[in-house]
Amino acid sequence: MKKIDIVLGLHFGDEGKGNITNSLATSESLVVRFNGGHQAGHTVTTKRKKHVFSSFGSGTFKGAATYITEFCTVYPTAFMNELKELGTDAEVYIDAAAMVTTPYDIYKNIEDAVNIKHGSVGVGFGTTIARNEANFHLYVRDLLIPTIRDAKLELMKNHYFNTDTKPDLEVFKKACDAMVDKTTIVDNFQIITSKYEHIIFEGAQGILLDMDHGFFPNVTRSNTTMKNAMTLINNHINDDVEDIHIYYVTRSYLTRHGAGFLPNEKETLDFINVNPDETNVSNTYQGKLRYAPLNIDLLYYAIKSNNLYATRPVQEHLVITCMDQLKDPNFITVANSNGDLVTLTKEDFKIVTNLHYIYTPKLVNFADSIKI
Repeated sequence: MKKIDIVLGLHFGDEGKGNITNSLATSESLVVRFNGGHQAGHTVTTKRKKHVFSSFGSGTFKGAATYITEFCTVYPTAFMNELKELGTDAEVYIDAAAMVTTPYDIYKNIEDAVNIKHGSVGVGFGTTIARNEANFHLYVRDLLIPTIRDAKLELMKNHYFNTDTKPDLEVFKKACDAMVDKTTIVDNFQIITSKYEHIIFEGAQGILLDMDHGFFPNVTRSNTTMKNAMTLINNHINDDVEDIHIYYVTRSYLTRHGAGFLPNEKETLDFINVNPDETNVSNTYQGKLRYAPLNIDLLYYAIKSNNLYATRPVQEHLVITCMDQLKDPNFITVANSNGDLVTLTKEDFKIVTNLHYIYTPKLVNFADSIKI
């Protein structure tokens, strides 16, 4: 019987999902990426090293295997660059039906001023989805036959992108060949999951960026709830499940990159001590990281949106990271339904949220701080 953990960002991303996934993982785990693509930036910090995971599961430091599912995109150039940086020999599986991002998608993304204005990271994730919706497909399975790959690239260039842009396709094609060589391309998720007793579904972005439940147009073109994870569990793992734990991850305050809804946004950061080692402070296309106190309505809304997909029993846990960055780690400032800021003790906050919860004062000690 399999133990399943689902790690979800509760808000707008940058909550600490990478460190939580790393803390849950062992060398016997399979980390499943079930949404997003290489635009994800999941930072894992240990006493010895630090890395921002994008194309790999955040359990890689522990030796956990990675599975990139059909709900994801993959950019071979970014994948190989990250593999070189990691120097890992951990197993990586890629679903044959995963969508491939091309240099054309990235160029189109960067040139789309409206998309950038809405909060795009600028690495081609949304444009890859849009191209596939227009039936100009390039799947990972196509990379196995270079002549098919090259024919599709030429057709999408001439009939979809209609561009004279000439990116360095030779670099891209070499990366495609290398990625195929370094990974295992599979058609059946169940074949791989049958090898592992512990499976971690690692979500990308946050629930409030979900394309169905977020605040349009400032959303990602992806389901950031557990919807895709539950589809995979129900279709491929089914009855071979012992229990499912959901870890909702939030900082002790709110952050957001790019434009969009952020209630009670604070221009001055007098309520927190900003992390001097913050990974993603500023982005070329999204600007500087924005800050606000936690918001009870947003917290409830995100959890209720996710619960729409609870097609089987789950155990829910609220993981609060970055407690050490509060001015006083014994108190949490939150905005209530009236928009008023109130200060709650840890115990008061536990009653308000009505969930099992885990405080992580220092993320590297997460494994020792789980007390449920």
